[in-house]
Order: sequence, then C-alpha cells, then structure tokens
Amino acid sequence: MRAQVIIGSLAASVLVIGSLIFVTASSPAMKQQRIMGGIISGYVLDVEGQPVVGAKVYADNNNAPMGRRISVITSEKGLFTFNNLTSGTYAVSASKEQEGYAPSDSTLYSTNFVESPQVSVYEQQIASDVVVHLGPILPKLAGKVSSAVTGKPIRDAQINICRVDMPHACLKTSLNQPDEEGAFELLAPPVAYTLEVSAPGYQPLTEQSEKPHLISGTAKRLNIHLRKK
Repeated sequence: MRAQVIIGSLAASVLVIGSLIFVTASSPAMKQQRIMGGIISGYVLDVEGQPVVGAKVYADNNNAPMGRRISVITSEKGLFTFNNLTSGTYAVSASKEQEGYAPSDSTLYSTNFVESPQVSVYEQQIASDVVVHLGPILPKLAGKVSSAVTGKPIRDAQINICRVDMPHACLKTSLNQPDEEGAFELLAPPVAYTLEVSAPGYQPLTEQSEKPHLISGTAKRLNIHLRKK
C-alpha cells in the first residue's frame, strides 16, 4: 500500500510492505535537506597542463578561528572533491613531494609564486572547475647526519632550509627531522638557499648554496658531520 503523508511542511511517500514502512521524499524541499554543506571540486595540473594523479590537495578554511585544513587525493584524472564544507572562504593548494612536486603554496620552492585559489563556499552549493597548478619537478637533497668523531648517526638532528633572498621563507624543522638512522630527504629549492643542521650538544653547521644546477628528479647526496660543543 502506498500513501502520501505530510511531515511538517514536507510531503513524503509512504510504502507499506507487511510490517515494513519505507519513507521517500516527494518534494524538493525534503530532498534538499539531505545535501549537507558546500562542495569544492576541480583538478591539479602540472606545468604542461597535464593532470597530476595521486596529488594531495588541501583546503584551508580562512574563516575558522585557528584555520581548518582538510585534504583529499586526486583521482587518476587529477580530479578532487571536498564535500560537506561549512560556509567560508577556502585556500586550495596541492603537493606531491614524493615525486618532486613542492607544495603549490610554498614560497620556499617558488620562482614565480602564485597565490592559492581562494574559493568562496556556501552551503548546498558547488564551486567547480577550481584549478591548482604544481610547479616543475624539483631535485632532492638526501643524506645522513652523523657524529664527526664516532660516525654514528645523530637521530635528533634538526634541519632548516631557507631562501637567501627571502630568509623568512623556510622549511620548518618540525616537519623535517631525520629518521632513526640520521637519514633525511627534502626537495631542493630552485634558488640559492641556506642549510642549517643542529642537534642538542653539537655545534650547528651552516652551509650556503648558490642556485642549484641539478636535474629534475635527481638527488644530491649530503653527508653532514657535526662536532660536539
């Protein structure tokens, strides 16, 4: 048996089969209630305009008191979608560092910095065709931090890398600590940079590099030896 009932101001269709009751929306207003929040969709492209598969895409809510970062991964076509977003303005950025793509919103790795897309989101609306561009594939700096006397790895070393022309543009040490073997790997900036390595009880070591002449996708080996204070 099927009947139509009124729930508040909403109409619904009721289907009764034995002792089971199924309720389905029969008005646009009731269907709309199921759509929660806003949506941002778009794609990530490389410098040649090709989609980047498996890139990590971030959406930062500029209106939240402390900011709110969420992330998704692009599909095989470079597409991404954020669902159920609260109303506000979001900065959308992307990266795929394991393949040499630096974060698109990083001043450290940019030669032609482009501000992240700012997307206004409203509940029950879709902001589509948002494009995030990733820069060229960068070379990497890889190596180990060890004691200059014993040769043993220094597991609690910290590494800072900053632009020479913009000293405030740095990679934070909390995001870039070596592993238990003292090994580290990070992307090489495409500009002149300063590399500082420090560890408790050791003298810090600072090196300055001119604009690197490294081939994209390659790695420069660095063996860093620290001396006790």
